Amino acid sequence: SSNIIVKQNLEDVSLYTYETELIHILINIINNSIDAFENKNISNPLIIIDVKQEANKNCIVRIKDNALGIDENLLDKIFEPYFTTKDDKSSGVGLSLFIVHDLIKRHLKGIVEVTNTEFKHKNKTFNGLEVKLVLPININ
Repeated sequence: SSNIIVKQNLEDVSLYTYETELIHILINIINNSIDAFENKNISNPLIIIDVKQEANKNCIVRIKDNALGIDENLLDKIFEPYFTTKDDKSSGVGLSLFIVHDLIKRHLKGIVEVTNTEFKHKNKTFNGLEVKLVLPININ
């Protein structure tokens, strides 16, 4: 899927945090969306990234895709090690969201939540997964 549309709504937020870990987390989340687009043959793949500051203490990052979401019964399992939704288990060891969760909680002192979502883009309604990161502006 080289034709992924990425829509960004970014507030200018300065974070005092671990840059390498944050980049690793964002790449992991976006790669999961890309995998889902391919697995589900999504013809018009879309990723929406929203970043805003909340009351001077947190940065809220929301990453949504239109890859139809995942089974509600699996949502509470996605942070477990070795959990994967991929049909071909050899292609994913299921560690990416486990690692994301661990990095955010232990290193970045934040919270990560994953929910199925319905959203509008250009007057069309889409279904997918939303990953919400709540990150302290200043890790100290």
